[in-house]
Amino acid sequence: MTAHLPLSAAAAPPPIDAAASSQPKLQKGKTAHEVQQVPEETAGESLEEHLMGPLLVEHTKCTTLLKELEKMLISLSSLPEHRIGRATIGVKLMGSIDCKAFANACQNSALSTEEVTTLCSEWEQEVGNPQWYPFRVTMVDGEEKRIIKEDDEKLLKLKQEHGEEICALVTATKLEMLEHNPSGCYPVKKLWNYKDGREATLIEAFEYFIRKCQNQKCKRKREAAFPS
Repeated sequence: MTAHLPLSAAAAPPPIDAAASSQPKLQKGKTAHEVQQVPEETAGESLEEHLMGPLLVEHTKCTTLLKELEKMLISLSSLPEHRIGRATIGVKLMGSIDCKAFANACQNSALSTEEVTTLCSEWEQEVGNPQWYPFRVTMVDGEEKRIIKEDDEKLLKLKQEHGEEICALVTATKLEMLEHNPSGCYPVKKLWNYKDGREATLIEAFEYFIRKCQNQKCKRKREAAFPS
């Protein structure tokens, strides 16, 4: 006959320690001290803020890399610094007065070629003068815009003596410099799309450079096959 043990004699689970149950479980490979540190490090910090730090670091790295690639392409690709023939991609010196356009704007004046060159050089220096700021800043559609000061003495004198076209050319050059190198106040080279009148993208510049290399390679092959 089988003996039945009373319920009190059956194996009971060990008592639960309330203090132990309140402690966090250790993650594999982490010590208790490391587990306790995590909440302290992220206390008061949202998930978005916690993720933004690494993203900003990566963004900065990518921006720096793109700038280095642009500098390398400008220095190694032998792209023209002004439009040659039907070339669509080249290098433009941003913040530098176009001497040819300046001379064309002076055609209706009584200035000699030497005087035009001197005047262009003088305004080249003025454009690079950080103390000369012929603009006022105003908000347009929620964005800051630079508006030419109508009472700027230097521009008024230039306009009266040499015309509005030269005045517009000088102010456009000053705006270029402020946009591309406001701290240095000297011209900087930028990849330029002559066809669209804007900065060229790195992809456009690489594609143009590759086509140029391929055309030169084909030309050398033709010259080798059919020597003159």
